Amino acid sequence: MEVVPVTAVVNVVVQNLVKHGQKEISRVRDLHKEAAKLAGSLDTIQKLLNDAEMCTAPGEAIKSWLKKLEDVAFDADNILDELNYHLLSKSIKFKPIIIHSCFSSSNPITRPRNMALRIKGINENLESIQTEAVSLGLVQRLRDVPTLVDATSETDSFTLDPIFIGRDDVVSDIIKILTTSITTDERVISILAIVGMGGLGKTTLTRKVFNHLKTRTYFRTHIWVHVSQIFDPVVLFKKILKELTPHEVEAEMSRQDIMKKMEEVLKDKTYLLILDDVWNQDLPTWENFINSLLGVSSINRNAIVVTTRNTDVATTVNASHTYKLEKLSNEDCWSIIKEKSFGEKFPMEFETIGKKIAIRCQGLPLAANVVGGVLRNKSEEKWLSIEEKWLSRDEGDHITKILRLSFDNLSLPSLKECFTYCSIFPKGHKIERRKLIECWMAEGFLETDGSNDMESVGDRFINVLMHSSLLQVAWGDDNGNVQSCVMHDLVHDLACSVLGSSGRARYMVHYEESRPIPKEVAKYLRTLLFEDKIYGNMFADFERLHVLILADYGCEELPISIRKLIHLRILVISSTNITYLPDWIGELHWLQTLYADTYNLKELPSTLKYLTNLRHLHIHWVMKLTLPAKIGRLTSLQILEYFKVDDKDGYKIEELGSLNGLKGKLEISNLERVENKEEAEKASLSNKPKLSELHLTWETRREVETTNDENVLEGLQPHSRLKKLVIEGFKGERFPSWTQKMEVENVGEGCWVPLNKLIEIRLSKCSECKEIPMLGQLPNLKCLWLKGLSNVNSIKNPCFYGLMNENTRIVFPALETLEVGEMSNLAEWEGVGASDVKVFPHLQYLIIEDCKGLMSFPSHSSSCLEHLIMRRIVSCKPLANIFLTKLMSLTKLCLEGIDDLKYLPDWLFHSNPNLWELKIEKCPNLTRLPDGLGTLNSLEELFIRECPKLERIGDIAGEQSQSQSQSQSQGLLHHVEICECNALVYFPCEILQSSLEKLKLNSLSSLQNLPSLIDFLPKLPHLKELTIIGVPQFKTTCFVEIPPSFSSLTLLKIDVSMGGSREAVDGILQGCSSHSLQLLELKGMENWENLPESIQHLNGLALLKLENYAMEELPEWLGNLSSLQLLEVFYCKKLRRLPSMDAMRRLTRLKLLHISGCPEICIEQQADAVDSQWPNISHIPNIMIDGDKVVDIAYSKERRRKHMCLMSGCL
Repeated sequence: MEVVPVTAVVNVVVQNLVKHGQKEISRVRDLHKEAAKLAGSLDTIQKLLNDAEMCTAPGEAIKSWLKKLEDVAFDADNILDELNYHLLSKSIKFKPIIIHSCFSSSNPITRPRNMALRIKGINENLESIQTEAVSLGLVQRLRDVPTLVDATSETDSFTLDPIFIGRDDVVSDIIKILTTSITTDERVISILAIVGMGGLGKTTLTRKVFNHLKTRTYFRTHIWVHVSQIFDPVVLFKKILKELTPHEVEAEMSRQDIMKKMEEVLKDKTYLLILDDVWNQDLPTWENFINSLLGVSSINRNAIVVTTRNTDVATTVNASHTYKLEKLSNEDCWSIIKEKSFGEKFPMEFETIGKKIAIRCQGLPLAANVVGGVLRNKSEEKWLSIEEKWLSRDEGDHITKILRLSFDNLSLPSLKECFTYCSIFPKGHKIERRKLIECWMAEGFLETDGSNDMESVGDRFINVLMHSSLLQVAWGDDNGNVQSCVMHDLVHDLACSVLGSSGRARYMVHYEESRPIPKEVAKYLRTLLFEDKIYGNMFADFERLHVLILADYGCEELPISIRKLIHLRILVISSTNITYLPDWIGELHWLQTLYADTYNLKELPSTLKYLTNLRHLHIHWVMKLTLPAKIGRLTSLQILEYFKVDDKDGYKIEELGSLNGLKGKLEISNLERVENKEEAEKASLSNKPKLSELHLTWETRREVETTNDENVLEGLQPHSRLKKLVIEGFKGERFPSWTQKMEVENVGEGCWVPLNKLIEIRLSKCSECKEIPMLGQLPNLKCLWLKGLSNVNSIKNPCFYGLMNENTRIVFPALETLEVGEMSNLAEWEGVGASDVKVFPHLQYLIIEDCKGLMSFPSHSSSCLEHLIMRRIVSCKPLANIFLTKLMSLTKLCLEGIDDLKYLPDWLFHSNPNLWELKIEKCPNLTRLPDGLGTLNSLEELFIRECPKLERIGDIAGEQSQSQSQSQSQGLLHHVEICECNALVYFPCEILQSSLEKLKLNSLSSLQNLPSLIDFLPKLPHLKELTIIGVPQFKTTCFVEIPPSFSSLTLLKIDVSMGGSREAVDGILQGCSSHSLQLLELKGMENWENLPESIQHLNGLALLKLENYAMEELPEWLGNLSSLQLLEVFYCKKLRRLPSMDAMRRLTRLKLLHISGCPEICIEQQADAVDSQWPNISHIPNIMIDGDKVVDIAYSKERRRKHMCLMSGCL
């Protein structure tokens, strides 16, 4: 047992006792003497602890003394908590509902004599511990009060992520390996192993690759699973399923149930699966896992990335590629240390020392990040001290020493406790920032420091741990705010070792496969994360719990045993199916945090108002959930994301008036039920400075002639620190003054303050508004969303851009995303009127939809635009205004419904090499595309639809040479659709690339080079879906004698009705895999009397549609298609006979037969019907003739007779 970790644990408890103990005991009559005695003992104990912590080589006696002290301190904390609970319950005067409450007369803590004896016992124990300390030679020692090193309170995912240096080329290499392997590897799953020692940055590197691929279309699904030492296939499958469908994982799901659910989710999707930190070298265990995974999906182009420290693991998983990650150079380590310790302002006098320290990092980025955090803002003397300490000791594990140094550098005992607490979460677990802080609060690790509340102190602690690289960013929101964090495995090992060196287990995670928790352990636990089957009395032994997190989707009722957990601060039921919370929840007076965000929860009890310590009420399903009346009594609330206004007492908007501590997000709905400005002002939104996100919503489907919306919105002024504002359903004609100018009144100082901290504004369905507020001067506005402002007909200066003067040179200086839609009357969008003023200089995403009257757009748009989406605009003038700026950064271009668009600028394709998605649809006057389409080496999706005048695609290479074009042909294109472009004469084969998976050519009646396109098909080995409909000349000469392989095809739709050859159809069908092809639609020529016989070998067909053939009977071999579920026969005008009864009954999976437009066939059910085919098909469950469902009359009568007999008791 180490001394420093234990003294940190005890110090936190003792400090809390010193701070609160005497005060709490003094509140009880006749205990003043004991309170004073306790205060003196604790003061002495704290000084003795200071001496114990300074022992460099403590003996077993001191370690034993610390263990005793830890137990006594926690016992004292528990007793004082009970005492305060009793006093609190008396002040609330809450009467128990059904059974005796824990603070009723039957409870021993309400008896003063009993409480006096327990307090006396604490004092006696502390006296004994003092005596023992003196005998051990410990002395009372004062020490300076440690302070928390300041870390920036504003955090983002960039500065707090491990600094990423020296690996950019590696990221590119791995992405290239993955994207190439999925197009060349014939296996269903390509496997890449990344191998390297601990601390080398495998996980950080893989996360970079993972996040990049999530923004592209290579994979439909992206899954990240942390594995670690235990490789249990069932546990892994459950983790994978939880990533895919988090609300459908139950505690006791069988392997079969898990695999069935995974098959449903992944059936038609490609996926990228990261298995992080794999240790398993047992081949049968791996094969058990991978074979089951292969059974879930037969679709190719999936990939698994395995990160591991052991090369043998790469062999075990049969990796097609193994990437051995090398160490960083000393120079790269030094760059990380510089960036981490001082940022851009680095003092040169530290360089010599720093480079020596960088050498000691031995090429490990984790070490460089951690030591950079330790050295952050330290003096030169401290740098020298650390450098000398490391250089003087060569032996041992350097990375462990560095991590331990970072832990020892944490200044506060409570901060060290917060760090070690993180080890209770499994390795690789994404820890929610907010929930972690709430747990720290519940354990008493966080105390207010006068200017900051507990949550703010927790934020500072997280920032310090992140700057020290003891925590890393797992996920951040769009604004860069860190939402979840993760521990590196080596850091987790350190935290576990520190936590394990203390006394009893007080924090625990219990999984389904874990052993039952013994009573002797349960009674000391303070935190329990429980992921197992929950039943009624199971928590009776956990009498000291402060944190209880439940995860069992089979749980529909909160166990009654939780009622006795009077110390509980956090209760989480998110991952359950609980529908109602019991009234006794109001007896848990210490509760600070309640996660009542389960999907099925319908109502919160009225007794919630007695939880006067409740600070965080998490509810997400507001449309189903009803808040209890008088929520305003919970004056400690900081988190309340939803409030639905009603006109009944206890539910009015005034309930928010007393909740001035609210922070984060608040959505107020049903604002039409607020009568006027005066009532709205009672919400006191301007006195809520910690609110960062405010949603104000009215019922959008109201049909009233007059409203008071303007008056009400005037009374809902927020605080000037607001970062996000959403207004939805507002029916006023004009926004009130504060909204119009984006300024709020500071009543105390008699002035107006601009809302300069706003990052995002969304105005939605404000259908009566005639004018958009003045937004152009907001310096931090990044996202603007204008939807459904259907009464606005123009956007002009200065109403929109703001008042300008000679110093104004930029409007919307920070805007990155602009979405405008459903503004049918918007006709004019003016610029600022000054050529030297920039508009939207940093705009990256521009989306304009359903603005049919729009005729202009500001021409001073950003050249760094990445996404441009314009749909249903009619006029091409706005697009032309945008294209006055030469765009060079486009990655996505979607144009739809621009009626008078005739052409696109010649520079478009050559200037945007990173374009990966191109969609042009419903542009009836578009005649050509610019040259250079074939140079788009990043293009993944190409869609051109309903452009009836499009005649040519353009020169695919443009100005580039043929050799350059050929060198770029090995691109990433995987989906092409050219549809309803009946003027298109030529489509270049060279655009199609070997990576192509889906090709659809439909309604191209003028296309002249289909034969050459068909000849090109064998060069597309990964083609899965091929559709050619409404295109003339379905012919080929290249694969008549030796059909090529089309083994990847799963869907094939061919239309030869406009002219073609049987040989071309037969050649493709013969190349198809008998098991892979699942859907086949053939439309033949009216004079073709026979079906292609190669169909009979396609045993995997589930759907077969035959159309426009001249045969009189279907062949007997159709009965061989054993997988067939749906058979459609359309417009075969001579068809008289189906296959025989024997052949049709061999189709045991056939669920539906649909015949339409076949006038010669007879399906009469009468016995004397001539040449009726009914006997052959009467066994099929569903039969449709010309769109009408056929019912077996005889069968129907018999079924009705049996039903009547059953009802009357005959059967």
